[in-house]
Amino acid sequence: MAGKVSSTEKLSSVTTATNRVPQAHKTPGFFSWILPALRTPRTLKTLVRCCAALAAALVLMVSNRTLDNMGQAGFFTAFVDGIPQALQYQKLIFKGHFLDPRSSAVYGAFFFIGTFALGVLRAYIPKFTLVSIFGSIVLDVMCSYGPLFPTSNYTLAKIFLIPTSYYVAIAIASLVLIFPVSLNHVWITSLQHDFLQASSKFHEFSPTNLKQPLSKILSFQSKALESIPSDHATWTELTTSSQAARQKLLASTQGLLGQIGVVDLEFSVGRLGPGDLKRISRELKSIVFRASALYSFLEFVNRSNTANAAECEAEPFVDGAGDKTGYWDRYTILQKEIWQHEMKHGHDFDSLVPILAESSSELRAACSAAITGLTAWFDDCNHGRWTKFFSKYDKVKGDQRHAVLVQQLAAVQRELEQYRELHRKKVFQPFEKFFDPVTGQRLKQSSASNTTGMFAARSLYICLVFSFSLDAFAERIAQVMSLIIDIDGKRPKPRIWAPSGFGKLGRKIMSKRDIDRQVVPLAIGTSHDPTSFRNHTEDINDEDEDDKVEVIFDDKCMHKDPDALPPTSTFGRCSLILGKIFKFFKSPEGIFGLRHAVVSIALWIPSVCSTTAWFYYGNRGVWGLIMAQAGLAVYAGDQIAGYVIRVAGTIAGLLVGMAAWYIGAGHGPGNPYGIVIATTACSAPLYLGRIAAPHQQLVFWIMTGVTTVFVVGYSWIDTHLPVLVSAGAGVAIGWKRALLVIIGFTAGFIVMLFPRPTSSRTLVRRTLAATAGELGIVLADEVEALLAEETRARQGHYEKVTFVGAHSDQKVSLKERRVRRIGQKALDIAVSVSGLIFLERILIYD
Repeated sequence: MAGKVSSTEKLSSVTTATNRVPQAHKTPGFFSWILPALRTPRTLKTLVRCCAALAAALVLMVSNRTLDNMGQAGFFTAFVDGIPQALQYQKLIFKGHFLDPRSSAVYGAFFFIGTFALGVLRAYIPKFTLVSIFGSIVLDVMCSYGPLFPTSNYTLAKIFLIPTSYYVAIAIASLVLIFPVSLNHVWITSLQHDFLQASSKFHEFSPTNLKQPLSKILSFQSKALESIPSDHATWTELTTSSQAARQKLLASTQGLLGQIGVVDLEFSVGRLGPGDLKRISRELKSIVFRASALYSFLEFVNRSNTANAAECEAEPFVDGAGDKTGYWDRYTILQKEIWQHEMKHGHDFDSLVPILAESSSELRAACSAAITGLTAWFDDCNHGRWTKFFSKYDKVKGDQRHAVLVQQLAAVQRELEQYRELHRKKVFQPFEKFFDPVTGQRLKQSSASNTTGMFAARSLYICLVFSFSLDAFAERIAQVMSLIIDIDGKRPKPRIWAPSGFGKLGRKIMSKRDIDRQVVPLAIGTSHDPTSFRNHTEDINDEDEDDKVEVIFDDKCMHKDPDALPPTSTFGRCSLILGKIFKFFKSPEGIFGLRHAVVSIALWIPSVCSTTAWFYYGNRGVWGLIMAQAGLAVYAGDQIAGYVIRVAGTIAGLLVGMAAWYIGAGHGPGNPYGIVIATTACSAPLYLGRIAAPHQQLVFWIMTGVTTVFVVGYSWIDTHLPVLVSAGAGVAIGWKRALLVIIGFTAGFIVMLFPRPTSSRTLVRRTLAATAGELGIVLADEVEALLAEETRARQGHYEKVTFVGAHSDQKVSLKERRVRRIGQKALDIAVSVSGLIFLERILIYD
């Protein structure tokens, strides 16, 4: 076979390449996100808005008029706002002279129940984490200082409502006046940049350049098909790059699905309304499923190359006496024979992949053109919204745009049909000489009795993975194009879209759909149990009642207790309820709620003891209480990792905060102009990290930014407002803050040990076990469906199923419903496994 690479050269290239590390394997640095963030206009606009809002809040703080109104409340330095007592009387209050054990006991019971409820809320519904934290802070202040007053004081919470009102006003003004943008616009922009592609120009892969993952997966396929599979270094790099693009595609899909739930709660102007975006979002999961199948071809070929290299380098078998017999084990011998047969007859990857490249080139080009057309269409919908809204509709231009979409859809459908009928069969051509062209039977010279004439089909089957994956991918692209054409015909001109109703907001917040799992990693607690999978047959709204009985392996089955019958008496039913209560307190969420309440009570007690009340107030003991509550986590590894990140963020924030204070104040009480400018300038990089840094760094940048403003704010208030006990400024307030953080984290660590640490390793093992079980269910479901189809085919019932889409008026076939269900399950499995990637970083602390 002229022009082919010899087996010796292939082996040399494979074994040599195994020692080379591709560029894509390099781990991105801690600050690798900065340059891409600075090149993103949307990120810079958000940074400007955040800095402007911070500057406005600082102006309110340094202004004497507004500081008198909210300053003390905003930084917890005095809690006697509106009480005209003398200074000596105020000292008597905070020294505990008016404490009553009965009142303190009531406050303590209320405090325990409240913190337990907020802890359970935080564990079960991660969306309410901020609600839980701020609710706990309000409880901390009310229950820590409420018992000290000689009279009832039910309005302590207003010390938070006043600065919160200032914050809300600033936030609304900044959103409306500084680079206003709707979620509708942000969602379409994310769809373009983080899912499809931004331009037709292909950028080389780097760990920090993962834009356009769908387009890149297709580009990596084309690059791989144009190269030689025996070039192991190239295929390893392309496989790793494609894997990174697939992970980015999955993360982008989860982000888009997470945002789409509240897209109908705003006013917006544009061609696409909330309903249109939701129709488009329902197609994303199917595209991800099929794009992941394309990636699997690269992975299979790369694994085969690695296995061949390992087999060629394997040492001969060593017997019990320690002598080399000159033979390998049976499996290695079999694999070498298969590889030799493939090389002899031209059935190896180096021979079949060029055929795949030539036969699929037109279909891949059509799919790429369709993706480019989709991107251009979304770009047209997303730009010039107000201009097009007030200008006259250009029907000629609209018809041309619509005609381009129709042509691109027709091209995909035409190439797909030709690929199915002609091109994909070309990969079988190297095997035709072994079969009779008339009968289709294998020729005698290639029978099993003549091993020298045998052929191997291992590489062929892997090539068929690419063939069928490309077929399904192109079919789904055509389906999406049909949806876009339908929307384009109905939405030719921008219009104003009003909210569909705020009544849905509560249901969306309390929902436990799988799209919520990208908000918080598995270890922090999710609204979905990662060790179980929900029933997806309920998501198919257009099923008939008669068809539901045909669903295989209904996930609603519940495990029964073989040692107990259902309760028949009132006592039995009450015992069952009591058992569920005890089961809840044994769960990780119940234990977390108890820990949250116990550590709160432990650090609250000194505030209601007459001997420690003044010390607690003077040294701001409530800070330690707040940090102990905020540092708790459901799982031990996550909590310890959180401590490390928070301590690092606190230290960095103290340094930045002290630098900002001394730059603006020097050795005096501080200049308002200098304080605002210095704090805003020092906080800007921290906000950039909060906006653009990876999710793993989120807590660090939040803690750094909060501590920076904390130091500056407390220092300013201490030097400009009369206080009972001075907390100091600059370094003085910094070391106290650091000490209280350590005290709070130490208390949280102690309660983490009782009754036992909830290990993240257990979660990993249970999640992997549930994933393996779910894969078994998927496999069993598919095998049974295939057997049923074969039975119908043997009976003469041949059917060609046409998928009608998720929102068609036509009746949905049983096969399409099964494909939807399997696709959703596959996405759930991928999300659960990807969530384990985060756990890998915290298991070292477990």
